[in-house]
Amino acid sequence: MGALAFYYLLYQARSVPRWLSLYGIAAVVVGFFSSVLFLGSAIDWFFLGFPTGLFELVIGIWLITKGISTPPADSATPEPALTTA
Repeated sequence: MGALAFYYLLYQARSVPRWLSLYGIAAVVVGFFSSVLFLGSAIDWFFLGFPTGLFELVIGIWLITKGISTPPADSATPEPALTTA
């Protein structure tokens, strides 16, 4: 659940490309369902966790090489007024 919240915040903040955050969200959802399926059946659904592992590698490489992008400051925000005493 923590990874889902983190990737959602990355999506909202646009710190990484949106397609990358969406892939992370989808990978976590698939991984969650693989855990539920594993608990309810005798079949090992471990391979459904592969997208999450792939995403972790990609986001790690992305953050090391490109870093996070910060949106430009809003020009609509007023500057603090200088007071003279």
